[in-house]
Amino acid sequence: MHSLSIPQIVMASINFYVGIYYLILYSKKPQIKEHLPFAFLCVSAGLYNIFSLGLYNSLSIEQGVFWQRLQLNMGGIISMFFIWFITVFTEQKSRLIFKLTVAWYLVILLASFLVNPELSLTASRPAIKHINFLDISAITYYEGEAGLVYLLEMVSMGVLYVYLLILALRYYRKSRSRVFLTVIISLFIFFFGVTNDILVGLQVYSFIYLSEYMYFFIIMAMAYTLLSKFVSVQTAFEELNSTLELKVQERTNALKESQDKSIQSAKMAAVGTLASGVAHEINNPLTVILGFAQFLMKQVKKDSLFYAPLEAIERESERCKKLVQSLLIYSRASKFNKEIININKSIEDSLLLIEVRTKINNITIERDLEQNLPEIIVDNNQIQQIIINLCNNAADAMPQGGIIRVGSRQKTEYLEIIISDTGTGIPKENIDKIFNPFFTTKEVGKGTGLGLSLCYEIIQKHKGNITVKSETGKGTSFTIMLPLKQEPL
Repeated sequence: MHSLSIPQIVMASINFYVGIYYLILYSKKPQIKEHLPFAFLCVSAGLYNIFSLGLYNSLSIEQGVFWQRLQLNMGGIISMFFIWFITVFTEQKSRLIFKLTVAWYLVILLASFLVNPELSLTASRPAIKHINFLDISAITYYEGEAGLVYLLEMVSMGVLYVYLLILALRYYRKSRSRVFLTVIISLFIFFFGVTNDILVGLQVYSFIYLSEYMYFFIIMAMAYTLLSKFVSVQTAFEELNSTLELKVQERTNALKESQDKSIQSAKMAAVGTLASGVAHEINNPLTVILGFAQFLMKQVKKDSLFYAPLEAIERESERCKKLVQSLLIYSRASKFNKEIININKSIEDSLLLIEVRTKINNITIERDLEQNLPEIIVDNNQIQQIIINLCNNAADAMPQGGIIRVGSRQKTEYLEIIISDTGTGIPKENIDKIFNPFFTTKEVGKGTGLGLSLCYEIIQKHKGNITVKSETGKGTSFTIMLPLKQEPL
């Protein structure tokens, strides 16, 4: 393989990649019309590099003419995509020149196959060129002498690129786009490269062909221009819609929040009605089962075969009893005892009950309690139940240890309690479900799915609110808002 083949392989790979990239981009955003001709231009330039590679490594005039013919035909195809791209990019209203150019090159392409080979290209008229490029690399082009058909193609290519240069200069004067200036400079360089190849092809002088390099250079300039234009359009579009999106989002969020509260309230009311009846119906037989189990346990010895099953009945009955008690909170039969409390004291009393567990599990509790907070009227036991529940959930999310931060502060008409952790976090798809009754991600037997829904119900009874923010792998933060103004005792 000739040493000059390596740049051709690299350029072909890049051209194919850029072409496929912009073809995919066009399929996603077809409104940017110049992406399609540019994608075809890149692919055809990549094919030109492949054909050049074949010419570089030809060892006979027959091989060389085969690749030379492919090169010349691809040059015409590239010209068609080139004028298509420039016409679209410079926003030309008339497409007449573009259509005439396409028709002309299609005629030349057909003629190259149909006319006598003497008029196009044949191995019987060799034009072998031995080039010593800057005393660095010697190369032999096994080519044939171009006939009338391809001579017409070469001349028309020169005229076409002059026209494209004029179009580009007019567009630059109109738009004053500094980015597009890169394309104009590359067009000038490209024009001299094409002129060189035409003169070399006509055997005016001996030198290496430059078109394959010039195609790559101008495609990179165009890719840069297109990318800049795409970014500019995208930015303008985003700025244009940002205000509208913001307003729509604000109204959507407000509506969704209102709907979520209505739906959640309806769920709680339904579960509360169900719980009120079911809890009482279950509680009575459960008390009988538990009583008989405890009675029988006193009658048998601990080493008896019956003791372990009876102990299991007692344990599971106690668990069911706690579940029933939790269900009763949903019903209006649950007692609601309001009192005037200091919220910081209530928080400290709650933390005392979980500190033993947190120390065992290598969990640190950090406090950030704002001092001199006003007293509020709430059910202290239920508020403590919420704090303990959230802290226990935080501890469950940190099996290897971590930090639980508990804070309090006053916000206008509310007192806020913030409980956050450095645990595993809540997956995004579960955020909207965590306050639903019986929803849990814990293993069977380790959670009822009522903890957070009970917290939500208690806070709703206090005419407050609870929000959650979570990021998977970083932790979760719950904010409880309790109104300062409550109904009198």
